[in-house]
Amino acid sequence: MQTVLSVSDVIIDPLRPGGSCVAADGTIVVVEQAGHSADPDAPRVIRIDPAGGARTVVSSGGELVSPVDVVVDHDGNIRNILVVDANAFEGFSGGVIKVDPASGAQTVVSVKAVPVA
Repeated sequence: MQTVLSVSDVIIDPLRPGGSCVAADGTIVVVEQAGHSADPDAPRVIRIDPAGGARTVVSSGGELVSPVDVVVDHDGNIRNILVVDANAFEGFSGGVIKVDPASGAQTVVSVKAVPVA
């Protein structure tokens, strides 16, 4: 059985997930590829309320370029959101970006080293 949890308006607010996870409190965290109308070039991190499906943007743009997966660090509440991004850094180098769930602030945690020619 499938249940639709969150439906978007395809023109105004499409959901283009790159990866998702569920926090201990049931909150669903999704990384979204670029393409929403507010800023069509900015990928974002979204929280989805499991009870009603309401979506809240946690962070948008910044270091995020091509988010492909997400995990949460939690102790019952979400403390950090860790995003794996395939192309966030110079030379299409991937890395991990930490997102503060309260402020949306982004911090680079790890970057794949790019060989020097």
